[in-house]
Amino acid sequence: MAPMARLILEEGGQTRRFKLSKGKLTFGSGESATLRLASEDVAELHGQIEMGPDGAVLRTAKGVMPATVNGRPANGALTMKSGQVVLVGSARLSIEYDEGEGPAPPPGLAAAAAASTRSGDGARVN
Repeated sequence: MAPMARLILEEGGQTRRFKLSKGKLTFGSGESATLRLASEDVAELHGQIEMGPDGAVLRTAKGVMPATVNGRPANGALTMKSGQVVLVGSARLSIEYDEGEGPAPPPGLAAAAAASTRSGDGARVN
């Protein structure tokens, strides 16, 4: 069974939250993307996030600028940890797993993720 999580998108001074369920979510600037990003530096179909039994896995499409974590390119599959910020262009993506689910957060982020009180529109993305 896939863990339950929320995807947090920070972009253009706004924060939006989306409930993630099992399956794939595509992201990019184009109309075909499940999650549309407004950043100019994002491809029409920039990548996907797949929610599976081990958590949310982000993959960028071939030929596009890779997502970055801590200033380093995230090439290939990246298992997103709770509270870890992933940059896609100028958009900031992060994941909050339900308590006791998903991979362990990176050192130092567990307390920050638990203390986070950001709010969003509560939209559901499947």
